[in-house]
Amino acid sequence: MILQHLSTPKDLHSTIRASPVYLAVFRNNKPRILAIIIRRSFSPILRDAVLALCASPASTTTIRPSLAHLKYHKQEEMNAILLDPAVSIPLCRLWRIVSCFVDSYCQGPLARLQNCTQRWNQKSEDRPLRTLSDDERHRLQRAFVRFETYRRRFGGPDRSVWRDTRPSQTTEQNAITEQHRTFVGRFSAWELEELHSVYDYLVSMVEDTVDGLESRLFADLQTASKEDDENLGAYTEQYDLDLIGLSMFQQDAEQSNQIAYMVELGLPFLQRMREMNMNDRMATVASFAGKNRNPSLGHVLQDVPGLTMHSNKEAAAASEDPINRANVGWLWRQPAWQDSGVSQSYGLRSLGYAFWDEERLVEAGLLGLGSLPKRTARDANPSVERRLQGVRIREGALCKLQPSRQRRVEMEDWLEEIDY
Repeated sequence: MILQHLSTPKDLHSTIRASPVYLAVFRNNKPRILAIIIRRSFSPILRDAVLALCASPASTTTIRPSLAHLKYHKQEEMNAILLDPAVSIPLCRLWRIVSCFVDSYCQGPLARLQNCTQRWNQKSEDRPLRTLSDDERHRLQRAFVRFETYRRRFGGPDRSVWRDTRPSQTTEQNAITEQHRTFVGRFSAWELEELHSVYDYLVSMVEDTVDGLESRLFADLQTASKEDDENLGAYTEQYDLDLIGLSMFQQDAEQSNQIAYMVELGLPFLQRMREMNMNDRMATVASFAGKNRNPSLGHVLQDVPGLTMHSNKEAAAASEDPINRANVGWLWRQPAWQDSGVSQSYGLRSLGYAFWDEERLVEAGLLGLGSLPKRTARDANPSVERRLQGVRIREGALCKLQPSRQRRVEMEDWLEEIDY
């Protein structure tokens, strides 16, 4: 049967859409075909993918009964699980979302590594990005899948136990619970570094989105300042953005907390936000003003003692399977980590060093560097209020910039339902 030899859910979807004959075959053999495709698509990280699907909120003790014994599964039990369309169909959706972020990661950290390569090696020619190897793709898939496992357990809008917690009520450190420690304690230090790398990438992606919206707001305010219709009310030089629902862009707004909150709404939310037009994106981001994820995954990975600083290099390199051991980039970095502290790894994470094969890292010249690259800080642009200081805007023109309340209501509805 041709369908069961396809590589990915995307190939399957394209094939059955193109041919009524293949569609009929698929409908008659749906559970078996989906199980085969899912196993092939997620191999060798299938167990992580199923764990992400069955992850339950940390505030509950419930778990889907059919998956409760997953950590003890045998091969035949996994086969039975995958034959259930209630499992295989969501896994197809998870594969699609994760694949989108793996591809976008190649346009971020991987492209950045190549740019650094040209600078380190003093070469000016532009070379096309080399296609990801299977091992590199599987490492990235696993890290994004594990981020989703964490998100489904500790993040998301339905995790009211963590929602709207203010730093004044509890510090990041004592908000880290035994459940957090149990979750991260399942992984080796190099696996946590993979997870931390994709988390930092998602944070930078949302930061870029917020910066783009802030530039758009600044341009809109400049345009509004030119409106001279008396019907729009009196002029004002006091821009209380909170009154028009845009407090996230105020000078004293703690954007980092709100960005962490949005990141931990998960990959389905972030993918949906990337597909929005600018107005819908503005309304969506504005809805999270004042939200705070405490503790964020970043705090958990940094602040829990002993999780990342103490590692066994020999054990990390022991497995014969390259997917189940640390890559050469992580092993190379260890002495520098111990000498210079955790902060040195930030610049490396922005290059995706924990995911790439030795061949790519050698070609990049990264392994021969005498010092580690530093993290590039997010540009601290002056707030919109400061940039427009002294500019007068009519009150009515200012109110026109308020995001649609209808968009917010619609966003809240789909946010509660969004998932694979």
